[in-house]
Parts: sequence; structure tokens; C-alpha cells
Amino acid sequence: MLAAVSTPFSRMALVALCQSAGVRTAVTDACAHPTMARVRPSVAVAGVDRFEHLVTEATASCRLGIVIYETPMGATRDQIMSELRQVAEFCDETTNVFVVGHENDVLLYKTLLEEGVADYLVAPVTQQDILKSLSNRFATQGQDEAGSLFAVVGARGGAGATTVATNLAWLLATERQHNTCLLDLDLPFGGVATAFDCTPDPEISSLLYTPERIADAEMLDRLVVRKTERLALICAAPDLERARRRTRMEGQNHLSSLLRAEFQSSVVDLPLEWNKACEELLENATKVVLVTTPDFAGIPHAQVLLRHLAELRTDAPIVVLNQVGTRDKDEWPVSEVKRALGLPVIEIAAEMKAFSAGAVQGRPLSDLVPSHAAAKAFRRVVDELVGPQDVVASAGLVQRARAAISTMLRSSRGGDEAKNEVAKSATAKSDGAGTSADAPAVAQIASGEEDAGVRPRSSILERLPFIGLKHKSQ
Repeated sequence: MLAAVSTPFSRMALVALCQSAGVRTAVTDACAHPTMARVRPSVAVAGVDRFEHLVTEATASCRLGIVIYETPMGATRDQIMSELRQVAEFCDETTNVFVVGHENDVLLYKTLLEEGVADYLVAPVTQQDILKSLSNRFATQGQDEAGSLFAVVGARGGAGATTVATNLAWLLATERQHNTCLLDLDLPFGGVATAFDCTPDPEISSLLYTPERIADAEMLDRLVVRKTERLALICAAPDLERARRRTRMEGQNHLSSLLRAEFQSSVVDLPLEWNKACEELLENATKVVLVTTPDFAGIPHAQVLLRHLAELRTDAPIVVLNQVGTRDKDEWPVSEVKRALGLPVIEIAAEMKAFSAGAVQGRPLSDLVPSHAAAKAFRRVVDELVGPQDVVASAGLVQRARAAISTMLRSSRGGDEAKNEVAKSATAKSDGAGTSADAPAVAQIASGEEDAGVRPRSSILERLPFIGLKHKSQ
């Protein structure tokens, strides 16, 4: 009976507000079906007053994709529409709402469809009814529901593409509340793991060296390292032997498709090499971010990449001009860079001290000092990728509340506008009460002053794994 429902659902949260035991059983049985293995359900016999709690519980690590709402027995049309409006407060444009009613009311059915409801089912319903309705809906949505994939590529070695990629992924996950994945394809010397102070499993991450072996979403799950509830990292442990044997590249397209099916936003840190797989990824990406430096080592290479990207794509990449104002270095004026590239640029100053502090602590600068000028520049890039904050931040009360709490927590760590107070409080409040653990470090970065008493959370040597060297002769 269920053989027709064969396509697995992608990772998402499902919240069901049931009024009867029969509907709850049908939904629970549907969630137990193998095709729903990646769906995180929260099913309860409850009213709309508990919906916020259920959403918070279900969306801890994935987006809200499905809402099943059973109408109260004997409820009027106005009552049903009123409760659905309350439900809509916690949904965004990617959420599919299914209604289970107790009346075969054609007028209500038409009204619900006009309001954006995915489907209306008449109770009693079975497991098969639920699965068939869900499958039909997601089958008709097709590729329009695929996530975005943003490719970040550097014009030269040391341009800072990894730094840009890590900060963009952090902002997408924390400030925009996107279910985000950061993929490091710079094998075997990628910097994403170090940037976030994580250690990939050598055996599991070896799949990245042969991406054609990553057959499905379940295998992709094995590669994921969760940094936050909405930020996943996929990076490989350094393995020079596997890198030497790596010849086949065709699996990267399939890997990109898996990412787009599983994550709302994926950021890919591309290696500084040119092959067919990288070219296809740049061609098929939602948007491309080109990172370069204002010097003769970066601008000519950026021009070459821009000419080739113009042949691959119909849109221009977002150009990030990194390390502007590096001391004791001959640089091109920004106006000359814009003229040479023929595109506007987003400038990021050469704030070596701030970026170094973030690297030592294993935190992106946008997390360590959210009010830093470079963090503001990264936000401008995010605006170019997904739209301005005031346009996209209408995903409901839960998302807005999380964003507000996140902002409050970041503000508590200090910033440019409060750096003097942070520094004073760190000195005056010797007992540490009421101050953030990061306040002294943030104050040091913001003010640019040296503080011999400030130490990183862990030293670089402590974070590096011990490698026992063995000479070939042994």
C-alpha cells in the first residue's frame, strides 16, 4: 500500500496539533515510515496555545517544514481561520501547512487553499493518507524548494577566502536563522576546521576525498560536525596519501545536490585549483563570492576569473576586496581596483590583530566582535546573497525572538560603541560578576591595546593534535 511513497523527505521539523487520538496515531505512524527518517516530529494532542512550545522543541536543529493542524470538533469556519492565523505567526515561506478537518466543506477547502494551505484532509485519516498528501505536496514543489549554494573562491593564495566563507556561514546561521552548512573543499589543507576549533574524524571525513561514495543524505549526515543548532561543518582531516590518490572529481556535483536538498543555505570554500568539478560548481552555484587583495598578486588573477565567470554565468560575482590597508605594502587604490575589475567591491580592512584573536580562539570575527567594521562588511555580503535583513526577517515570532536574544548576547560581549565601558568594568569588577567571560578579550581587540593578562581560551598548541613523526628509514 505504501510502495508508491518512496522518495525520502529531506531534513525538516514537523509539528502536529491534534485534537483526537485517531489523527495523532495516523501522524505518528506516518512519521515512523522509513521515508520520514530525516523528519524531526513533534506530535501532541493540544491547542494552538502550545504551538510555540512545540515549534521551539522541534526546530532546535532544522527548519520548520511541515505543520499538521487538526480542527477542533464542531469549530466554525471563523474559529478555524483565527487559529490558523495564530499558527502562521510561527511559519515562514518554506513551511507547508496541512489541515485535517471533520467536515467535507468545499467552501472551507477553497478558502484554505486560497490562504496558502497545502492540503485539506477529512478525518478519519490513516498513515497512508498523511504520507500521500505530504508526498504529493513536496513532489509538486520540485526544485523551487532547493536550498541556496554560495561558492567562495579566492583569486590567489592567502586572499582570505576561508575567512570570508566562515564569517558568511556564521552570519547566515546565527543572524538570518538559516539551516546552514559550510563545506571545505580545500583538501587536504583546508582551514575551516581550525577556524571553528573542531577536529574532523579521520575515517569518516575520508569520504570527502572520494565524494562519489557519498551516496545519499544518510551518508552526508555522517560527515556533518554540528557547531551550533543551525550551523553544520563538513571538512576533512588532512590526509596526504588520500589526496595523492584522489583523481576522480565527478562526485562533487552529487554532493552539491545533497547539500541543497538538506540545507537552506550552503557555503562552499573552494580550493585554489582549477578543474572541471570546480568549474561546474561555480557555474551552478546560486551566487559566487570572489575574494581578492588590492595588489599585483590578486587583481590580475581576479580579472582572469571574472572573464571566465562571465562565460559561465549570467550574473556577476560579489567581489570582496580583502586586506585593504596592509602596513608596509604597495597597494592599488580602491578606485583603481574598481576600474580594473569593472565591478563594485566590498572592502575589508587589514585588521590583523582582530582576525588573529578570532583564529586563536577558534571563532569567526563576526562572533567574537559583532560590531567590528569587518563584521559589518561581512553583513553587507550576506545582504547581497540573501537580501536585506528587514526583508527576510519576517519568519514569525519564534525566529524574531531568537534573533533578538542572539543580538542581546552579542551586545553583552561588547563592541566598538561600548569598548571603554567594557575595559573599565573588566578592571573594576574584579569578582567577575555581571561581565561576560569574553569582555577583556573583546575590549582588547576593540581598543587595540595590549593586555598581557588576557589569554585565549586554549593555546594553539593545545588545539593541534599530536603527530608522531616516523622517518621512512624506520
